[in-house]
Amino acid sequence: MSAINNTDTETRHYMEHLTLEEGDWKSLYLKMWPDNVIADGRSIDTKEDLKWLIEDVLRIGRVERIDEVVKDMRNGNMNRSAFIHFVMWDSIYGLETRMDVNNDGIFNASKSRTTMLDFQNSNSRYTHTQPFFAFRKNINPCSVATMDDLTKEQLIRRCKDMEEAFKTKTLFVQDFIENERSSLIDEIKLHREIISKHNTETDKQ
Repeated sequence: MSAINNTDTETRHYMEHLTLEEGDWKSLYLKMWPDNVIADGRSIDTKEDLKWLIEDVLRIGRVERIDEVVKDMRNGNMNRSAFIHFVMWDSIYGLETRMDVNNDGIFNASKSRTTMLDFQNSNSRYTHTQPFFAFRKNINPCSVATMDDLTKEQLIRRCKDMEEAFKTKTLFVQDFIENERSSLIDEIKLHREIISKHNTETDKQ
């Protein structure tokens, strides 16, 4: 659905890169993707819609990709969730989002940071309730709770990460062996020199 023109209420914002510390978390987890939510005149139904919501409506940062997970529930309903991976976080709104997640464990988005308008529900049965998106920290970007929840892309990435980890450990072991071997050779040479020197002095006597 195309977005409604809200230029009268929009506030301009130019993203600036937020510098993260090494080891900081870099992706968000949307545990339940709500249905029928409209933000700034656009229904958030697809991954492209969600990307637009995060970048242009909530101004959290620039999205690298979104991994969507669809799971059939026992009651016959379908649950959608998403893992949002970022290229960069905005120095203002991205930081604000991260602070909410770090302090409260969750960032609840119920209004636009661009127009300041509340999200709406397109389903007339739920117009009395305020729709929102609940974002959490994705503490393990390449792994979800169960293998059934992993997308093909996540499985491939997880395998690559495991391969990289194996290579790193292999190099570590090889370096360790080589260093130990080198140290042992140096130790043997030193003892040989000491013995040789001792024998030479003994012969002179």
